[in-house]
Amino acid sequence: MRWVHDGLPFLIATAGLDGYYKRVNAAFERILGWSERESLSRPFMEFIHPEDRASADEAFERLATGKTVAGFVDRNLRKDGTYRWIEWMVIPVLDRNIAFGIGQDITERLRVEEALQESEPGQGTCVRAILPIVEQD
Repeated sequence: MRWVHDGLPFLIATAGLDGYYKRVNAAFERILGWSERESLSRPFMEFIHPEDRASADEAFERLATGKTVAGFVDRNLRKDGTYRWIEWMVIPVLDRNIAFGIGQDITERLRVEEALQESEPGQGTCVRAILPIVEQD
């Protein structure tokens, strides 16, 4: 099962309510450049863009009360110093003091949407309609 877990194009993590990742899949290294060891060795808040940390703290507080966090978006630091926009779905498991998270890199989608907003309004509507089809590939 590990090969399926590691082959997925999504970030999959188990995080402790102590603020550290407990387990991450291979996508962390493919997408963000951090090895599993590096990802586990630092508080996960250190990987989040400083401007996004307040909203990440709020999301973490919701998790600590047993609430699922869906559609949370933040910028995650890549090992090369750049950032990727990640959209998260995180489910807490309070009796184990952990949360399971699945993240999708939406950086390219956001770039396309930004370009569309800068283009003519009519063209943006047409491309937005086909964007979900393109993302499935």
